[in-house]
Amino acid sequence: MRIVATAATREADSAAFLVADGGKIAATITHGNQAWGAKDIALVDGQSEVVVVPDDAMTLVLFKQGKETLRLPVALTPERLHELRP
Repeated sequence: MRIVATAATREADSAAFLVADGGKIAATITHGNQAWGAKDIALVDGQSEVVVVPDDAMTLVLFKQGKETLRLPVALTPERLHELRP
Protein backbone atom coordinates (compact mmCIF):
# COMPACT_ATOMS: atom_id res chain seq x y z
CA MET A 1 0.00 0.00 0.00
CA ARG A 2 1.01 3.58 -0.38
CA ILE A 3 -0.09 6.80 1.31
CA VAL A 4 -0.79 9.77 -0.96
CA ALA A 5 -1.91 12.76 1.11
CA THR A 6 -4.46 15.23 -0.13
CA ALA A 7 -3.93 18.99 0.05
CA ALA A 8 -5.52 19.06 3.51
CA THR A 9 -3.10 16.47 4.94
CA ARG A 10 0.06 17.16 2.91
CA GLU A 11 1.81 18.69 5.94
CA ALA A 12 2.09 15.25 7.59
CA ASP A 13 5.68 14.00 7.73
CA SER A 14 5.12 10.45 9.01
CA ALA A 15 2.44 7.81 9.40
CA ALA A 16 1.76 4.67 11.38
CA PHE A 17 -0.75 1.84 11.35
CA LEU A 18 -2.52 0.64 14.47
CA VAL A 19 -4.07 -2.71 15.34
CA ALA A 20 -7.38 -3.11 17.19
CA ASP A 21 -5.87 -2.56 20.66
CA GLY A 22 -4.31 0.75 19.51
CA GLY A 23 -0.72 -0.46 19.31
CA LYS A 24 1.49 0.41 16.35
CA ILE A 25 2.19 -2.38 13.87
CA ALA A 26 5.32 -2.60 11.74
CA ALA A 27 5.10 -2.12 7.99
CA THR A 28 7.62 -3.87 5.74
CA ILE A 29 9.72 -1.63 3.52
CA THR A 30 11.82 -3.08 0.71
CA HIS A 31 14.65 -1.68 -1.37
CA GLY A 32 16.05 -4.13 -3.89
CA ASN A 33 17.00 -7.29 -2.02
CA GLN A 34 16.81 -5.65 1.43
CA ALA A 35 13.72 -5.51 3.62
CA TRP A 36 13.04 -4.19 7.12
CA GLY A 37 10.15 -3.40 9.41
CA ALA A 38 9.27 0.07 10.67
CA LYS A 39 6.47 1.22 12.94
CA ASP A 40 6.84 4.80 11.68
CA ILE A 41 6.63 5.44 7.94
CA ALA A 42 8.30 8.54 6.51
CA LEU A 43 6.23 10.76 4.24
CA VAL A 44 7.94 12.99 1.68
CA ASP A 45 5.71 15.69 0.21
CA GLY A 46 2.79 13.81 1.73
CA GLN A 47 3.62 10.47 0.12
CA SER A 48 5.07 7.21 1.34
CA GLU A 49 6.92 4.65 -0.64
CA VAL A 50 5.11 1.35 -1.21
CA VAL A 51 4.98 -0.64 2.04
CA VAL A 52 3.47 -3.96 3.07
CA VAL A 53 1.12 -3.75 6.04
CA PRO A 54 -0.25 -6.78 7.94
CA ASP A 55 -3.93 -7.62 7.45
CA ASP A 56 -4.78 -6.72 11.05
CA ALA A 57 -3.99 -3.02 10.53
CA MET A 58 -7.16 -1.15 11.50
CA THR A 59 -6.23 2.55 11.60
CA LEU A 60 -3.94 4.91 9.71
CA VAL A 61 -2.50 7.73 11.83
CA LEU A 62 -0.74 10.76 10.33
CA PHE A 63 1.79 12.84 12.27
CA LYS A 64 3.55 16.16 11.89
CA GLN A 65 6.70 16.60 13.98
CA GLY A 66 5.55 13.77 16.26
CA LYS A 67 2.07 15.17 16.90
CA GLU A 68 -0.96 13.25 15.68
CA THR A 69 -2.92 15.14 13.03
CA LEU A 70 -5.41 12.57 11.70
CA ARG A 71 -6.80 9.06 12.29
CA LEU A 72 -8.60 7.09 9.61
CA PRO A 73 -10.02 3.56 9.68
CA VAL A 74 -8.59 1.29 6.98
CA ALA A 75 -9.84 -1.92 5.37
CA LEU A 76 -7.04 -3.58 3.43
CA THR A 77 -7.40 -6.49 1.04
CA PRO A 78 -4.49 -8.47 -0.42
CA GLU A 79 -5.49 -8.49 -4.06
CA ARG A 80 -4.36 -5.01 -5.08
CA LEU A 81 -2.15 -2.02 -4.29
CA HIS A 82 -4.06 0.33 -2.02
CA GLU A 83 -3.49 4.06 -2.25
CA LEU A 84 -4.81 5.67 0.89
CA ARG A 85 -5.69 9.32 0.29
CA PRO A 86 -6.40 10.92 3.66
